[in-house]
Amino acid sequence: MIALSKGEKDGSEISSAEQRSRDMTCIKGDIFGATIAATYYLLAIKVFPNYLPFLRFPEQLPLESRLALGIKCLIPPAVMMLMGVHAVGVGRGGTVNDDPTSRAGSVPRSKRLAVNLRYLGNTHEQLLVHMITNMGMCVLLPGKFLHLVPLNALLFVLGRFMFWAGYHIDPLYRNPGFALTEFPTLAQLVYCAFRLIKG
Repeated sequence: MIALSKGEKDGSEISSAEQRSRDMTCIKGDIFGATIAATYYLLAIKVFPNYLPFLRFPEQLPLESRLALGIKCLIPPAVMMLMGVHAVGVGRGGTVNDDPTSRAGSVPRSKRLAVNLRYLGNTHEQLLVHMITNMGMCVLLPGKFLHLVPLNALLFVLGRFMFWAGYHIDPLYRNPGFALTEFPTLAQLVYCAFRLIKG
């Protein structure tokens, strides 16, 4: 079995003061990630289009062009998942984890592999919802805000890198990166639902 890090101790071994400290670390991480996302979108709406002409789209962009944009913008997020697949495959090689169907091989024997498996699982979940909201935004956004679609993809990639790196440093440090993908996706989902209800 792998040794648990300071951020992965069993709950029964943690004092209430230490648990509160860990909870505050997670909350601060969420707030930090949400602050970065809010600042990023403020710049994306107010500043980036003025200085980056390639982010400007015509108001009456045809539906097929909108869908093509959405598909293209799914490639960078998909690369982040493929990187996780590769990292897990490399981590299994040359170890008992080479055979994940065996009892011994089903339990990660290194912290690195355990973290990479968790990164892969979480990225799979986040990417699935991101794909849905991404295509919804492509169809429902006014043309002057379509530049948010490629910027969403960039933020997703940044968030996944922060999540992965933070997880390897200490599991508690994954929250800023998690927030950078979860909160924007949630906001986009709420926007798409509002537009659908509004009609």
